[in-house]
Amino acid sequence: MEENKDTQDEQKTPGMMDSVLMAFNMGVKKMQEEGAIKNVLEAGDDLFQEIYKNMQNAYGNAIDENFLKANAEYFLNIALLGYIFPTICAYDDEFKNKIFELIEKKLEQTQKRRQQSSPGGPGGPGGAPGGGNIIV
Repeated sequence: MEENKDTQDEQKTPGMMDSVLMAFNMGVKKMQEEGAIKNVLEAGDDLFQEIYKNMQNAYGNAIDENFLKANAEYFLNIALLGYIFPTICAYDDEFKNKIFELIEKKLEQTQKRRQQSSPGGPGGPGGAPGGGNIIV
């Protein structure tokens, strides 16, 4: 039984990291398209609207609205990393890899905590904003 749980965790991580990478790249793309035309607040608002719309299209009414917004905000934070990093530091493969490694570690910790404390699925009990539940 324990082996099955470990296998499920391993299968979830790549999907989560794909979502993280997409959000990060969304921020990088926005910076490349707009440069310094928009400040971070304006870019953040645009990115949030785009992320939220994409998630709403994907999950519709199957997910609690507050849960959906909390997840959109999480991915906004990742997208803003992609938006801000190119303006404040030089590109470094080791740095990039370390950031994603740390994000993955945080996601794994969050998943374990959620599995231990929340019997409900996404948007169910334990799916409140800030509760650490992430849609992928």
